[in-house]
Amino acid sequence: MLLITDTSVCLSNLQIIVESESASTIAIAKETITRLANYRRITLDEFVNAHDPSVIGFLGLIREKLEYQLSLARKIQLVDAIQELSIQDNNSTDWLSPEYVEILRDQENIR
Repeated sequence: MLLITDTSVCLSNLQIIVESESASTIAIAKETITRLANYRRITLDEFVNAHDPSVIGFLGLIREKLEYQLSLARKIQLVDAIQELSIQDNNSTDWLSPEYVEILRDQENIR
């Protein structure tokens, strides 16, 4: 997939400013500049200025993944407790909610 973003690079006396809509573009530029500076044994001072709309946009892109990870962590915390309760009730799951029955059934995949 090809992603086209606006990127600008400003060079001035002892300063390079890289601006982009893409964090990947900035990371690649930073890595390249750092590698060249290390090769020449030059020390760099770095400054990152993230604009609020960019951060909000990025969080929007990863929101679904973060929610999934939070749900998975919650299920992991519940597995042992649900398993112990079902064992104490002679492995009966009739009284468990459908969500807890699913967690108990899929416990190997959850862990």
